Amino acid sequence: MATLCKNCGHPVKYDPQIQRVTCDYCGSVFVAQDLRDDSQEILEDIEPSRVNDADFMDSYVYTCNSCGGEIFVSGTEASTTCIYCGSPSVVFSRIARHRRPEYIIPFRITKEEVISSVEAKFKKSITIPKELRHLKVEDIRGIYLPYWLVNADHYGSVGFGRVIYINNQAEWEGHNNAGSMQVKNLSVNATSILPDEFCSRLEPYTVGAMKLFDESYLLGFYSDASDITFGELQDTVNKRASDMFKAYSVPSGYTLESSEHSTAIHYKELRYAMFPVWFMTYSFEGVNHTIIVNGENGKIASGIPLNDKPVKVLLVLLTLIFSALFFYIFRTLILEMANVGGNGRAAIGFGAMIVAGLVFLIGFSSRRYKKVLKNIKLSQNAAVYGFMKKRQG
Repeated sequence: MATLCKNCGHPVKYDPQIQRVTCDYCGSVFVAQDLRDDSQEILEDIEPSRVNDADFMDSYVYTCNSCGGEIFVSGTEASTTCIYCGSPSVVFSRIARHRRPEYIIPFRITKEEVISSVEAKFKKSITIPKELRHLKVEDIRGIYLPYWLVNADHYGSVGFGRVIYINNQAEWEGHNNAGSMQVKNLSVNATSILPDEFCSRLEPYTVGAMKLFDESYLLGFYSDASDITFGELQDTVNKRASDMFKAYSVPSGYTLESSEHSTAIHYKELRYAMFPVWFMTYSFEGVNHTIIVNGENGKIASGIPLNDKPVKVLLVLLTLIFSALFFYIFRTLILEMANVGGNGRAAIGFGAMIVAGLVFLIGFSSRRYKKVLKNIKLSQNAAVYGFMKKRQG
């Protein structure tokens, strides 16, 4: 239900810019922890209406204090805005019924700051289509995403090696590493609707900036609740801990051959928190795109449509320039070194270095290009777009 201003009775909302709860009607400002909805204790006792038919789902039904409209909230929602009048409402029973978050990182970046930073990024990019130079934002919403903060012990062993040359003979040099490490405050996305890869691009969050959870921080924003199982949590933690162990254990220049891992989560130390995210949507050439922005530090974590013509032209120009440079050096310098100084082997080696540099440049550019395309594809993820649009207010 809507939390109302103590002074005028109108709905209040949380303002990230000043880190306070404000009333737009009378201008009153409150500290979040000092503001409490009088109906909260009553709401926490409400039981959901249950239907046995498998075609239906349990719902919590609340009435908007401002307009009297009924709000039906699905089992994975934690708070919402009235879909009829836009009054900020907080579904306290849903939070209390499943698991009340222990911590929250409040929004620090405002909607205006998000739009400004995204527009600036679009304008300065030389590879963005000119149609997007002046971005038309269709929708932007602040949503608190649920996270589990995990402490765990990880045990792993890895086998790795590299090819070395001894007396001009190639030999394999193999090594093994085994050990354990402690994982502290690993933040794990707790909503199954959004891909982990999508959410991981928002990190890092400042765990030290967390505050004790208070419903007032939700005012004017949306939020989701954890819907993953402990088994899914275990799989995610084990994968991320394994990746960290391999990164620490396998030196650069070596190839991973084998690995075995196990992770023991300290379940009694699990902490449930909410982290802030801005979701911005726009359409381009009939395709919906979603940009996500870290609501704490403003990190933009999505790809933007690519005008690949200048990229391809640049790659062709670089290839031509390096090819011409190689041809010039080979014709005027290397052959002269070989003929005059008799140092043909050094000349050939120098030429090989230039060729290797050209191959590296092309390969690096190709990898960067593929990464950009992957980011763009992620921004077009239908599940992410649907997740955000479900929270239409």
